[in-house]
Parts: sequence; C-alpha cells; structure tokens
Amino acid sequence: MADPAALSVVYRSGYLNQANNLRVPIIDIRGTSNIEIHDSFHSWSMRARLERANGNHDNQIIWNSFTASGFVIDQALEAQAFFLMDRWLSAIEADTSNRSFAEKVVYDKPSDAVDRCTIPGTGVASPCVVPQSGSPRLGAGEPLTDDTAKCQPQGHEPYRVLPESVHRRAVAPAAAGVSDGVCDYTKAGVNQQATVPWMTYSNGPGGQPLAMRPCPIRSAAPTAKGRSISGC
Repeated sequence: MADPAALSVVYRSGYLNQANNLRVPIIDIRGTSNIEIHDSFHSWSMRARLERANGNHDNQIIWNSFTASGFVIDQALEAQAFFLMDRWLSAIEADTSNRSFAEKVVYDKPSDAVDRCTIPGTGVASPCVVPQSGSPRLGAGEPLTDDTAKCQPQGHEPYRVLPESVHRRAVAPAAAGVSDGVCDYTKAGVNQQATVPWMTYSNGPGGQPLAMRPCPIRSAAPTAKGRSISGC
C-alpha cells in the first residue's frame, strides 16, 4: 500500500532511476563482489530502461566476473574498467565537434568497450557461465525494466482467494479468470514519472528541480580529477 506522494518522490529523485537522464558512459561490473550473484539481472533491467528512455543502450556495457571462492572484488577487472573509463572520458573531452554530449559518448566510445565475461582475477575474456536470473516480481509478469513500484490493477477485483486445488496447479490466473495476473503492466505504475536530473532538498523532503544545472569546478589545465563529463 505505497503512499502516492512517496511514489512521486521515489521516481523524481532517481531512487528508482528511469534512465531518462543517464547519458554518461556506464561500465556496469557484476560479480561476486556484488555479494549476491542472483542480482545480476539488475544490469539488464537498467539496460531495458535505457532502451525505453533513449531508444538504445549504446552508452552502457556490462562486465561479469564470478568467483567460486567467496565474495571478493575482482581487482584485475576493476583496474581494467578504471583505465577503459579514463580512455573513454579522455576521448570525449578531446572531441571538439558540434556533436551533443550524448552523441560524443557513443561516437568516442573505445572499440573494446563491449559486454564481456572474464576469468576471475585475470581480466581474461571467458564464456559467460552464470545465467541471468530474475526476481519474484519479474516472474509475476513485471517487465524487465523492474521499476514499477506500485502497479495499476486490472479491473475492479484485482485480488481474489483461490481454492487450494487451484494453487496446487500452475494455472491459477486462468482458473481465476485473470489471464495476466493482478497487475496491468501495459500501464505505467502509480505516479510513475521521469527522473529529474538535478534536485535540491533545501526546502525539505520531496525536493524541487534546481533552476540551473550545476557544473564542476575545473582547473585551467584540465586533469583527470578536474574533468567534466556533464557537458558544461
């Protein structure tokens, strides 16, 4: 029973980011350093949101490395990602064309910035052996975007108690006369809305859009630490 006002804040603030503002280079590293291998689907959920918002996911790559020896950070993969991101951002910064920032992100993307799986601890490419999993919500019919905090119900009687015999069979929705479950995922969620890229909370909870987008302070001679990727 989510509060409608709270749902608005969740979406607008980016707590449930709708990807409409994610135009920057993204290297999504998944592995046992994320503690739980079964959450790998979140990478693909963000990809689905990028495709919904922008029509493509050209600014995102996914890297996977899963160890069987505990929840450890793959230092080789982390290092490779750091230097790849540095090359990617450097190419964007050196691009003096009239392309928009979003266009530069894609145009100046290094050729080796592609999805990959690696042998743990080596950074060497390998087949992807851990399948993409999911969640109970996805199993219940939610789209891969996985960002419907509260769904719009179907009809006027979205919930009903089913006989135990129906529950024992894998035909509960059809037997109950509800073909696609109780949520109508063809509709946006309750109060679902675009994420606002820059918010201020100076006036309290909920936040308000900033009148002007902030820009990082840059030195006279830009360095890696002073680089701006916001297009300011």
